[in-house]
Amino acid sequence: MKLNIFKPALASLVMVMGLTGCMEDNWNLSEKVPEGQGQVSLEDFGISVKDVASVTPTRAGEDVSGFRIEILKKEDNSVVKSYTYSELPEIITLEQGKYVAKAYSHQMEPAEWDKPYYEGTKDFDITAGQITPIGTVTCSFASIKVTIEYSKELSGLMGDDCKTVVEYNNGASLTFTPNETREGYFKPVENGNTMMVTLSGTINGNYEKFPLELTAIQGGQWRAIKLDAKNADTTQSDLKGGATNLGGDEGNTQMINLTFTVTETNIDGVFNIDEEVINAIRPGQEDLPDDPTDNPSDNNAIRFVSKFDTSVVTDLTNLSGTEEFVIIIESDNGIANVDVTIDSDALTPEVLSGVGLASHFDLANPGSLDEGLKGLGFPTGADVIGKNELKFDITQFVPLLAIYNGQSNFILKVTDSEGNSKSITLRFKK
Repeated sequence: MKLNIFKPALASLVMVMGLTGCMEDNWNLSEKVPEGQGQVSLEDFGISVKDVASVTPTRAGEDVSGFRIEILKKEDNSVVKSYTYSELPEIITLEQGKYVAKAYSHQMEPAEWDKPYYEGTKDFDITAGQITPIGTVTCSFASIKVTIEYSKELSGLMGDDCKTVVEYNNGASLTFTPNETREGYFKPVENGNTMMVTLSGTINGNYEKFPLELTAIQGGQWRAIKLDAKNADTTQSDLKGGATNLGGDEGNTQMINLTFTVTETNIDGVFNIDEEVINAIRPGQEDLPDDPTDNPSDNNAIRFVSKFDTSVVTDLTNLSGTEEFVIIIESDNGIANVDVTIDSDALTPEVLSGVGLASHFDLANPGSLDEGLKGLGFPTGADVIGKNELKFDITQFVPLLAIYNGQSNFILKVTDSEGNSKSITLRFKK
């Protein structure tokens, strides 16, 4: 791993020689300081930035002159000194105790373009009457990077209104248009391990909307997402995801698969490749594929029993009012999590907030949404965890969807106590 090391300019040759003399004398103080205090030498303080070419290929040789340096008390993380790297003094005086030197590139925004975040820390002790050197603090990439690439084949089918929205932790978001070349960066948050990627717009003359959920999101990762449209041969019985009609003149339709290919790169350079296939199914078309995010280890341990046909997009134009939209979740090992993602043209974040909901929640760990979920008849917390059977009922929501034109998707991902997971997507359109 290559390190790029930077040091601030020395104030003057005289000061350096004087300080060097002190350091050669077993780091004893050259002048009287208050009792119970010691000093820190920053003459040789440096910042090394790991060569993270696999994470941010344009960032090798990062300029650290604007990095912030903070000295914190280790016991409570309170900041006692703060500087810009280029303006560091050579000596600072501190009370005896345990400290942490923290270096970081900038104050992160929840979402930002072309601003990778680096951070590093180093512990040190202050002894009364002594000078302590800190040396070098190594900074690593610590934000979440996202890039979107559209294949030439898909770009040729996309209209000017097409875009991909990446949303992290129900708030921070960035919108990637087909011509966007910038890198997106997100600030990691506690328990914020899910990211939604939604492609929408006119594709081959038809408006489409495709959601993809990414999980296990952590700081220090790069999720490189490529969207592609591949020609499909409907005679292939083993075709992954099946074939989809994305429009065209009658008798001259184009059958393709829309695919999301996600490459995950961690800071240690480990690559994991996972291809997600999403199909542009319309009302009346058959056989939706199983959700590609499932853990295939033991999907038979989790089952969905539906009181309506989930293999097609439900047409909302002719509802009788007597339909039930209920999914019974069966789990042999007991349920650990029921993650629900609502991707809807009708149930916007504002509408959901008005009834105490959000676009993403976990019935097992609802947090601040607990009261709202219970008020709407959803089981939460102890009524979910460990259960072998659970009822998920959205019957009361479906008539609301019929008021608006557009598509709504309810994506359920169930994880059991053994770590197995299985997903199902309920699709509605008017």
